[in-house]
Amino acid sequence: MDKNQVISDKMLCFLYNEMTEDESVDFLASLQENTSTMQAFLEIQETIDSIQPILYSPSEKLLSKVHAYASFNLIGPQ
Repeated sequence: MDKNQVISDKMLCFLYNEMTEDESVDFLASLQENTSTMQAFLEIQETIDSIQPILYSPSEKLLSKVHAYASFNLIGPQ
């Protein structure tokens, strides 16, 4: 794995709160030492912040379609 991939992985781990407190402190210190890495991090953070949250609950319309499909398969020809 190359250095850029490791840095990107660490950025994502930090942004998704998958680091311990000590790892987070070390990561932020390393960002302050490298302006290009800091810029890349800020761009990734901005992108993640701008993405609409994902809704995990299906709509009523989708549930109706799934129910109708399931009902059809239970009583339909086999």
